[in-house]
Amino acid sequence: MHLKSKGTSVLFWLLAICAPVQAGSDSLETTGDILQILIPAAALGKTYFDDDQEGRLQFWKSAGTTFGVVHGTKALAGKLRPSRANTSSFPSGHTASAFTGAAFLHHRYGLAWGAPAYALAGVVGYSRIDADAHYADDVLAGANVAILSSLFFVSAEDSAVSNSPLQSDGLGVTVTMTNEGLSQQRKLPGLYEGKWRYSFQFGPAYLKKNIIGIPETSGSSVDIEDFDGENDPLTTALSVVEYQYNQKQSYYASFVPYELREVTSLENTVTLGGREYKEAEKLRVQYRLYDAVLGWQYKLIDTQNWHLNAGVDLSVQRTLVKFTSEDAGRAGASDWTAVLSPSFELQYRVTPRLSAFANASASDYSDSELLNAEAGLRWQMDRRWDAAFKIARYKRKTDSGELENDLKVDSALLELGYRF
Repeated sequence: MHLKSKGTSVLFWLLAICAPVQAGSDSLETTGDILQILIPAAALGKTYFDDDQEGRLQFWKSAGTTFGVVHGTKALAGKLRPSRANTSSFPSGHTASAFTGAAFLHHRYGLAWGAPAYALAGVVGYSRIDADAHYADDVLAGANVAILSSLFFVSAEDSAVSNSPLQSDGLGVTVTMTNEGLSQQRKLPGLYEGKWRYSFQFGPAYLKKNIIGIPETSGSSVDIEDFDGENDPLTTALSVVEYQYNQKQSYYASFVPYELREVTSLENTVTLGGREYKEAEKLRVQYRLYDAVLGWQYKLIDTQNWHLNAGVDLSVQRTLVKFTSEDAGRAGASDWTAVLSPSFELQYRVTPRLSAFANASASDYSDSELLNAEAGLRWQMDRRWDAAFKIARYKRKTDSGELENDLKVDSALLELGYRF
């Protein structure tokens, strides 16, 4: 990195850290409001400072795509915010704005710029959850839209490879090799040789059952699916990182949040956490489940058309529940659950670009049950990018002593994957 760039980097991060203080605010929400403007503004400003016209054009392509996707999805989803202020919750625009700048700095100028920018963008995302402006999946979706848009449009400043959008005569991405003026179309078969794949998945989630009990000596249970359904369907978003260790073994990690807030007038008197909520009383519930999975799979069958993997998943779940009414007050509970499950993945290649797949992991223990299954179709757009549509079912039943939960959610998901 040149001395000029180092000086610019130090100055930028000093401004970024000091800006909320200079604004005279100790509010995390205000800090997020400032940073969601400052980070992309600094990214754009660097293109002027370095006289990087190509980078500036890439920034606007990435930012414009992110803006269009985020606000178009907001209109389609119509998701009520946790604060109940409006129906623009999914995805988070503040988070998308911050990650637009952070991802551009990373992909154009390197990790030395990107790492601190991502950290500050993460502060923006957290501030939106803390302010009751968004759910966790809203923030996750906003960040992913920005990162994937940047991956598509932005190339490294010193890279010999630059991307152009999908061509009108078919699905494909043009790769221009500036080295010796070579240019060629990305072709199939054969995937990019990189061992990593990152994917983002999102879509509507249909709550079929969510029975919750807080025993505390004796108690009842309620099914949130019977509540008023202010957000019906829900939204869901998840991120997956995969690593191909060798020709036979692969590892992956995923994170998915399920979150909702609902209200109902009770048809019967119930006891939750030692508190009695009476018939006809208005009861509010906050439910949050974070599920992080670490997995390993081994390739058992690998023919031209058929692929079968088998392995094991470790699912670590954090659940938090709060019930509130004006008369009886608040009852709540939380727990941690870790579940080890066998898993499999089956894939059939219909054409060189199109494949059908199904995968599942399941377990049944005395105090917990888990099923995570999905099936769909995947289209290989080029050697790096793929897209899929799938239907999924998630079921869990736990009894930790502190909290009982019987959950079933069906989802219809769009997936976008990138190999590197």
